[in-house]
Amino acid sequence: MTDIPLSVLQAPRSAWNQINAGFTNLFSDLAVESLSLYGSSKPGSFSVIEHLVRFKLKTELPPGAAEHLPAGAKKGDSLGMINVN
Repeated sequence: MTDIPLSVLQAPRSAWNQINAGFTNLFSDLAVESLSLYGSSKPGSFSVIEHLVRFKLKTELPPGAAEHLPAGAKKGDSLGMINVN
């Protein structure tokens, strides 16, 4: 079994949008598959979505990005991650 890094990111919406925009610019052949969805959009409620993201790295990783991907990931590698929001 491979060790899988686990990370949690809590950020204001504007910061998250900036981080996400920079991170997704590293990808090509991006595919997102919803695995599960639970919750409500009613006021006072919350939702949880679990999704699988598959992608190919289209560029070398900038400093700090490698810690969020498998060790040794490099340009041209096909990778995937499971996200829970």
